[in-house]
Amino acid sequence: MKERQEQDSPKPKRRLRSDVLIAGDPIKAGNQRLFTKVIMDIKGKLRPPRKSTTCNLERIRCSLGDEFKFYPSDSAIWRSLRCTDINRLTRNFLWKCLFWDKVNNFEHFGQCSQCHVPETMEHILLDCNSPCVRSIWQLAQLIWSRRYRDWPSLNWGILLGCSLSKFKSNRGKAFRGKNRFFTIIVSSSMQLIWTLRNERVLERKTTTTTEARNHRILANKARFGKFSRNKRLVLETWSGVLHNEDHFCRVNIAVQPVDG
Repeated sequence: MKERQEQDSPKPKRRLRSDVLIAGDPIKAGNQRLFTKVIMDIKGKLRPPRKSTTCNLERIRCSLGDEFKFYPSDSAIWRSLRCTDINRLTRNFLWKCLFWDKVNNFEHFGQCSQCHVPETMEHILLDCNSPCVRSIWQLAQLIWSRRYRDWPSLNWGILLGCSLSKFKSNRGKAFRGKNRFFTIIVSSSMQLIWTLRNERVLERKTTTTTEARNHRILANKARFGKFSRNKRLVLETWSGVLHNEDHFCRVNIAVQPVDG
């Protein structure tokens, strides 16, 4: 009985020596988010920033500054990759474009089969002479021109920072729907070009211009057919580019086909 009472009685807390200094918080006082942040901060201090990543951040800042007179901080650029107007797959893709320099184990695909030059992400998404690349960007611009006229001159910085666009009125008021529309058009075009490029290079599939245009429309339907959005925001974003606009908040409507 006495032994049982001794087992049930709380054990005395061990006292630390006064000359022992413990830094940080006890584990029970934290959570996974806090610990992850601390670990990433420590790794960031120990590991120097990637040269290519630093260059991409600066190109985004300069491009947005030239186009929109807006110079975001590094943290603002990283936060923009979580934009909910972009689906998760495309957000991951944008992060890789910004952070990665090259994909491990795929160095043998380093030459563009169309242009016979080093195949960087910038070349794949902007400079490649592939008919699909030209067709997708032309179609994106035509869809944009149904409602707006000021299509920016695309460059690598604008593409990576598409979710930070700052279209404003003459009085300085931000066009919420216009900025959202630009983000959606550019990011989904980038993802589509990358997908078709992988089919061509890795799976040896040839995509015609017509197929690329059909992929563009299907991408819009797949991206936005499942999500419920604020009606006013949807109208601000898509008004002027859809069929049967009086009903498009209640049913799935495709983007108007572009002639030519």
